Amino acid sequence: MYETHVTVVGKVVSEPRQWRTRDGVAVVRFRLGTTERRFSRTAGDWSNGDHLYLDVSCWRRLAEGAAATLEKGDPVVVTGRLFTSQYEIEGQTRYRTELEATAMGIDLGRCAVIPVRRRAGPALVANGSPEHAPPAEPRDAVPPEEEKAAQLAMIP
Repeated sequence: MYETHVTVVGKVVSEPRQWRTRDGVAVVRFRLGTTERRFSRTAGDWSNGDHLYLDVSCWRRLAEGAAATLEKGDPVVVTGRLFTSQYEIEGQTRYRTELEATAMGIDLGRCAVIPVRRRAGPALVANGSPEHAPPAEPRDAVPPEEEKAAQLAMIP
């Protein structure tokens, strides 16, 4: 009823682990780390603040996309349900903060990507007949200055 939904910007700090449940449901887990950055007006520079580390779990289609995309070190933005789980080791109770992801993406403020879009259901092919479209191929990478020049050349 009162779930805590958050969005966290951070970095994948462990290799994502993928597996399937007994029912065949895809699952991916990884650690997400984020560090607060503070600007000191007196010193005129940035310094690190508090750290936060979370265990992130992705399920079903999001897990499949994460497994195909994420690597340790990738900058990500993750939205989901935040909760704390409890476990016991050698008689001591411990707690772990977890984030069950509902949406996730690469942080485009810290890297560039070439999207490969999934198409669900029938799509029209060149001859106009409906057919299941194959996965889209990534575009060839174009240096930003050439892409900008090409875009400017198309402006009437």
